[in-house]
Amino acid sequence: MTGSFSPALYRPETGLVLPVALCFLLLLTLIAATASQNSSLELRLAANGEQQEVLRQQAIAVAQVVAEQPDLFTPGLAAGQQRCVTVGDCAVSALPLPDLLQETAVAASRVHIERIEAPAGGALALRTPEPAAFSATAFAFECFEVFTELDNSNQRGGRAVLAVGIGRRLGTGGGWQ
Repeated sequence: MTGSFSPALYRPETGLVLPVALCFLLLLTLIAATASQNSSLELRLAANGEQQEVLRQQAIAVAQVVAEQPDLFTPGLAAGQQRCVTVGDCAVSALPLPDLLQETAVAASRVHIERIEAPAGGALALRTPEPAAFSATAFAFECFEVFTELDNSNQRGGRAVLAVGIGRRLGTGGGWQ
C-alpha cells in the first residue's frame, strides 16, 4: 500500500480563491456605497440648514417690518383678535403684506398680529423701579404678538415659525409711544 495513490487524500482545492475574492469585493462595494450615501446626505443636510437659516432670517425681517408700523397695532383690536394678511382668516381688517415677503419665493406664508390680554396693573412685568415710576400710572400697556410662518418644506427649503411679543404703551396724550 505504500505505492498506491489515493485521489481523495491529495485532491487539490480549486476555485476557493474566486468566491473569497468576490465576497471581499462585495464588501468593499458596500462600504464605498455607504460612504458616498453618507457624504451626499451630509451635503443635503448642510444645504437644508442653510436654507432654513435664510428662511429664519426672512421671518425675523418680516416681523421687524410689521413691528415698525405702529398703525397696525390699533387699540381697536380686542384681546384675542387677530389682524391677518387675508381677510378670510381673521375678523379684523387685512394686514398689509410687507414688500420683503412679496419679493421672496416662499411657497406658503402666514403673518398676523394678535392682541394678547394685557397684564394687571400691578404686574411685576410692567412695573418700573420706584425712582422712575413717577409717570407709571399715566400709561396703559397693550401687548401684541407678531406671528410669522414661512413654509418652503414642499421645495425642501424648510419651515420657519417666529412669534415676537410687542408691548406698546398708550400715553396720556392719546398717541402711541
